Amino acid sequence: MCGGRAMVRRSGAAGPRSGDAAQSGGRRASVWSVRAAVVSMLFLAATMWVPARSVRAQAADVGLPLHPAWPIDPSDPPPGLHEPIGVAVDAGGRTFVADTGNARLLAFDDDGRLVTTWGRHGEGNGRFGRLRDIAWSTTGLWVVDDGLEKIERFDSDGRFQMAVRCADIGVLAPAGIGAGADGSVWVADGLGDRVVEVTRSGAVRRRWGRSGDAAGALSGPVDVALAADGSVVVLEAYRWQRFTADGAWLQSRGMAGRQLGQFQHAWSVAIEPGGGWVISDRAVHRLTRVDARGVAQAFVGGPGDDLGRLLDPRGVAVDGAGTVVVADLGNGRVQRLVDGLPGDVLGHSAFDGPHLAYPLGVAADGANLLVADTGRSRVVRLDAAGRWLGVLAAGGRLPGLLSAPDGIARADDGSVFVADTLRRRLLHFASDGRYLSGIDIWGPSARPVRVGLLPLADGLLLADKKAHALIRYDAAGDATSSWPTDNTAGLLGHPSGLTRLVDGRLAIADWFQRVVHVLGADGTYDARWPAADAPEEAQLSDPTDVAAWSDGSLLVADAGHRRLAAFAADGTLRASFGRGGAGWDGFGPSGPSAVAVVGDALVAVDRDGHRLLVFRESPTTGWRVSDFPDGWLGGAPLRVRTLSDTLALTLTLPSTALRGDDGSASTRAEGRVALPRGTAVRLTVRVPGGVRMWHDGSVVVDAWTSEAAEHTVVRTAVGGTATIEWEVRWPRAAPGETARAAVLTIRPIDLPSAVYLPTALQP
Repeated sequence: MCGGRAMVRRSGAAGPRSGDAAQSGGRRASVWSVRAAVVSMLFLAATMWVPARSVRAQAADVGLPLHPAWPIDPSDPPPGLHEPIGVAVDAGGRTFVADTGNARLLAFDDDGRLVTTWGRHGEGNGRFGRLRDIAWSTTGLWVVDDGLEKIERFDSDGRFQMAVRCADIGVLAPAGIGAGADGSVWVADGLGDRVVEVTRSGAVRRRWGRSGDAAGALSGPVDVALAADGSVVVLEAYRWQRFTADGAWLQSRGMAGRQLGQFQHAWSVAIEPGGGWVISDRAVHRLTRVDARGVAQAFVGGPGDDLGRLLDPRGVAVDGAGTVVVADLGNGRVQRLVDGLPGDVLGHSAFDGPHLAYPLGVAADGANLLVADTGRSRVVRLDAAGRWLGVLAAGGRLPGLLSAPDGIARADDGSVFVADTLRRRLLHFASDGRYLSGIDIWGPSARPVRVGLLPLADGLLLADKKAHALIRYDAAGDATSSWPTDNTAGLLGHPSGLTRLVDGRLAIADWFQRVVHVLGADGTYDARWPAADAPEEAQLSDPTDVAAWSDGSLLVADAGHRRLAAFAADGTLRASFGRGGAGWDGFGPSGPSAVAVVGDALVAVDRDGHRLLVFRESPTTGWRVSDFPDGWLGGAPLRVRTLSDTLALTLTLPSTALRGDDGSASTRAEGRVALPRGTAVRLTVRVPGGVRMWHDGSVVVDAWTSEAAEHTVVRTAVGGTATIEWEVRWPRAAPGETARAAVLTIRPIDLPSAVYLPTALQP
């Protein structure tokens, strides 16, 4: 017993571990009936269970800032886990974690020590868009990236082995993945309603499944696992089914509900050594244990942040000793449960850590911001510069429990409305976070787009996708009417974000019909933008949110085109800005999910990058230089510097303390350079021998075994700034060697202007 909390250890040693000290020893036998006394709050758990870190990081922790401008600045991966979504365990007890928020993979040894980490946002081998699931087979670690629609395989140390494009194996939307007995993997195709077996060489061996809700048909499979008897267990949101390896139906069980054997939002399934399996349910925050016959036996977990409790559990795995490993996404950690009891925690991140995980909504809060941090099941406050101001409301705090909130709005009195559509509730909080009230809402479905809310003087408007309308609620929480009010039922497709224009009309983003609807102040239908005959560049694709400028124009989060579009008051396109990519002004594959206006800044949510992008009249310029102890794919930097605006930059070989054990190191520079409108820049880099250099992710200089080299690139300045990214891979160096340097010079080039921004965004 420690601090009033009964602990089940992974070894026979008594007492808690501290810092990076780890337990060792054997496993405990399975006794699912024992319950642990859980009485401490999360801050105690965070104090007792310090996340494991590498020995090198301990020895050279030299000034890595906790949140230099994060979440706006994505240069530094945050400490701890940042949306853990998938887990896997190999035969030796090593645990792998898909840390989706950091677009990286981590490996922990059997004692919970961090062994290695690899990956980052971007495209190409070893770079990820949005990690969905992982599985360990005899051939290595298989990784599903549903953002980039690919499957990759790595060895246990993170070395890349192979990649398979989902299109090449006939998978439309990759979901969960399960390991086969011979090194193959099974992939659940959530959109194609089928499962596909992929051999160790990347070829398709089997593909079967048909769409439908009847027994033996599939409806949005979310995960798959190979049972001990060779049958295939396929998981859907409300049920599981068992098939032979060739697709012959054997068994179906489950339905929507909260009772034993029922599911609200099942996510992952893993096979136990005894032949049964464990299923995670993210909506009710628990695991369900099923025996080999298919009979549900017990629940594990339940909502909360104490050890053994869960918030939005995702991936689940079971090792050879029966220890359950679960990605506890809402609590930002991975838990190992021994005999169904709390064991230990891997990669715990602080409850109020200043890092976002899959944010979906943003709203102005005076001069600050409110963000629906969906992956961490909370609402947080930031200032307009990205500095952390704290947590307004979060999961695990009853009765105002949040579970993946995806809509947020602030009323004139400072109170905050939050749409928690995973649990189909609308919650109301005071400005200081006190829970005020909550009502059940039937309509909104849990979709990866913002749920629009608009406070009224006497109630609230909520965008209801299933009703294809706006639902008006009064101050008591009763639904009183639907908008549009003029007999236009079904006119709205899937309404998402909404806002009030300067002239009093309402604008609604309809991501299904790919337009913006405009209603009068009384709810009558008025117009739709853009017109059907508008030019192609003015058309929208999956708009998710809207925000009004004081000059009467409307800003649209155009997710399908991965941009922000500005429309004049008459519905004509005035400008578009932002782009696809991982740069300073780039959106991930899902595009912007929400947009808000705060003072002179336009703030957009990049949910794939787990960050906010801020567009200002005078964009922040300068260089951010990070030194890594090895390759920049290998984890967090050991030194981060911010340099003032300059047209000449010298990158030098890091000192011995900032290099890897073998003397290797790398340096990454990201910069925004202010330039006159209508110009471009010529970038010339002179590098010494023995260096490799990347520009925007592509190798441009390979002087690894040669003499010094030079490279020139021309970049266009968009909106008066040029965004530049360089990475240098230094060779192994002798102790004390610091002579090598790469020099970057920038020279403007006059070009005619082709960029137009609305008045509010003019530099």
